[in-house]
Amino acid sequence: MRIKRPAVLFLGSTILGILIANSSISILFKLMILAIAIFLYGKLFLEDKLYIRTLIVIVLFGVFGFARFKYVENTFDKLVANVETLVRGKKVITGKVETIGKSTNSNYFVLSNCYSEGLYIGKCRCYFSDELISDVKVGNLVKILGGLNTIDEPLNEGEFNQSYYYRSDGITFTAFANSIEVSNAKYNVLNQKIYEIKNELKAQISKIFNEKDAGLFSAMITGDKTTIDKIQKKRFSDNGIAHILAISGLHLSILGLGLFYLLRKKLSVNTAALLTSIFILLYGIFIDAGPSSMRAITMLYIRFLSLSIGRTYDSKNTLYIIAFIFIILKPYLIYNAGFQFSYIAIFALNTELNVAYIVKKEKNIESIENDETDKSDETNKLIAIEIEKRKIPAVLILTLFLFPVTIFHYFTYPLYSIILNLIVIPLMTFVLGFGLASVGISFLSLPLSKILSYAVHVIFLIYDKLCELIEKLPAHTVVFGKPTLYEMLYYYIVIFLVIYVINDDTNDILNTYQENNKLYNYSNQNKRDFIKQIKSKQFIKVFVCIIALLLSSFIISIRNHSDMRMTFIAIGQGDSILIESNNLVMTIDGGSTSNTSNGQYVLAPHIKSRAIDHIDFSFITHADSDHTNGIMHLLENEDEIKIKNLVLPITANGDAKFNKIISLADKSNVNILYVKETEIIMLKEKFYLTILSPNEMSLNNKKRDENEMSLTFRLDYNNHSALYTGDIGIETIGRLLKDEFALKHLDVDILKVPHHGSKNSNVKDFYDLVSPKYSVFSYGKNNNYGHPSKDTLESVENTGSKILKTAESGQIDIYLDKDIINVKTFK
Repeated sequence: MRIKRPAVLFLGSTILGILIANSSISILFKLMILAIAIFLYGKLFLEDKLYIRTLIVIVLFGVFGFARFKYVENTFDKLVANVETLVRGKKVITGKVETIGKSTNSNYFVLSNCYSEGLYIGKCRCYFSDELISDVKVGNLVKILGGLNTIDEPLNEGEFNQSYYYRSDGITFTAFANSIEVSNAKYNVLNQKIYEIKNELKAQISKIFNEKDAGLFSAMITGDKTTIDKIQKKRFSDNGIAHILAISGLHLSILGLGLFYLLRKKLSVNTAALLTSIFILLYGIFIDAGPSSMRAITMLYIRFLSLSIGRTYDSKNTLYIIAFIFIILKPYLIYNAGFQFSYIAIFALNTELNVAYIVKKEKNIESIENDETDKSDETNKLIAIEIEKRKIPAVLILTLFLFPVTIFHYFTYPLYSIILNLIVIPLMTFVLGFGLASVGISFLSLPLSKILSYAVHVIFLIYDKLCELIEKLPAHTVVFGKPTLYEMLYYYIVIFLVIYVINDDTNDILNTYQENNKLYNYSNQNKRDFIKQIKSKQFIKVFVCIIALLLSSFIISIRNHSDMRMTFIAIGQGDSILIESNNLVMTIDGGSTSNTSNGQYVLAPHIKSRAIDHIDFSFITHADSDHTNGIMHLLENEDEIKIKNLVLPITANGDAKFNKIISLADKSNVNILYVKETEIIMLKEKFYLTILSPNEMSLNNKKRDENEMSLTFRLDYNNHSALYTGDIGIETIGRLLKDEFALKHLDVDILKVPHHGSKNSNVKDFYDLVSPKYSVFSYGKNNNYGHPSKDTLESVENTGSKILKTAESGQIDIYLDKDIINVKTFK
């Protein structure tokens, strides 16, 4: 007995070691898990020498993966510590230009071997404006004057992990250059020429195609997504076909294999393989190949090598070996979405799922000796029954394997993407074929190339219309939320069990059929009984497997809900609160001045990661951008998360600062409610709000301060209470302390400290009266306003309240369950 593919054992053990090394559990608990796993494995298989060797391999490679990750993590941490000593003010950075690229809003260099003030600080992505690029070439040693930025880890659930993403590419920090000086004129001739060709090709594409098509085709060929139409890009993403816009393994496989078989018609295998390999290598440099592209390129090389030396190409073993090598070189790659999608997709496409298929065939009656077979007097033929093995379509297996990874990274799933991809993927061959042909011909005849490019335009038009059609179907995109790693593990275990059970059953049926040799020699009754037995047996197993898959899909999409979960989102310098009570969802503010794209990158992902696709009530305390720009993003993109009711202070009615918010709400058919002091809003049983400010008198105050007009209210749920204060200051706090109605509602368990803890909100008597158990300060790290002030912090601390800060703790979750308050912070 031997292990068929030992490479999968090396890979799996190493990944396990890395995951354990990077998990949040204690070292002691990690060692306990490892010890228990070794004990159970040894207890079961200790007598078999094969399994003893297997156990040793698992332990060795697990420890190797653990140690390798810790070494790389420690190396990055030391470099980040060096960068952190330099982040204040502009610094001179020296480094070698590896690549020159373009992002959505600016240009960038990737610089290697960077130094500043004598400190080695690793690899950098440096952004710069257009006018600074003219004299810089790939391979130049440059000196940059600019500001350094560390790459922060996510502070909220659902937020993209930039730190892991950059570390998977070896990048330690980012910078923005104010000036660039070439220190050494030597440059990489090949890479620079490829960069120049890339720019010329993009320019040529823009001459051939219209603006919209040029953006799409340029992304598919050059990897530059900066000119893609935003609406079309979002449409493709929402419908699960955004992968066609990236240089993926699919593109490279089509190009590489297409070129190889084209050359093979005229050249030998070795020559065709060599020329194609050179082309793919240069093209990899051309597109600045990512994890998916590198996987495809390496697999193509091994495939060509196996053809050249006459050996069998084993795609699965190749995949395991390449993945193992890559994660050893760059352990953070296992957290890279592109890496995960690429390798899981190829594994899925190489996984067979077979069912037994009953085939009726006509046989000549002369060749059959048994007179009890079904005969046809007119045709002198008989109908024979045979059993064949049929493969389940690969796209179904691919969908099963990619489903949990998709919702883990994007929290949503386009239900009709499987149908759409059945049309889109085959057409990609024609897009690349006609597109590349039109580009090639354009250097000889531009009018002729434009005629040829019309085929690409028609296919893009088909893509667009198909997306439009699918968007009109019910539940075209479902918000599943973010599954845990344990839920995903459970799902994959179920998938492998299902595949094993169905394949084993199919093989059992085929073996039974082959043992009985020619089934058409059986009597009719035996034949019918055997067929009935086959159908019954396989139906039951397939039915059970389908139920198991549906159940596992349901389990990984269930999000646990407490009686009441109050989340203070770490949105930077601003306020954003999400409250969920079973099926009722409400937000209080949502904006930031330090992160103006918070709606797209923080607020919306966080809400979707919790499997929420709508907001019942969205409260806005006042119109400042640090409280509203995230909510405005949701109003502008209502197809992502639908807001049903927008609740504004009475002072917002007719206030010019609220005009844009109100206009967006009207456009999205959002119901608008205006509230004022003393009003009580019953949201559900034992869940109500009491409005404390502003009052109607505030409407007549022409010199009013917008902060002082902030919507202020108390939330009551069961025996718990919370006070939300917006940006009110000394003036409004003083009025509340004199207001008979407000005084009855100021003693609460949880306080959202006014105005981010500003010195203008420091009223000691107010905090003494409120006397909260928990006080939350929402602000951004190193903000320009000095929030929170030391005096306000001291006043709150003197009440005995537990201080919670979003800048330090990240997302703050407060759970209100019956008579208990539980607090959990993200960091």
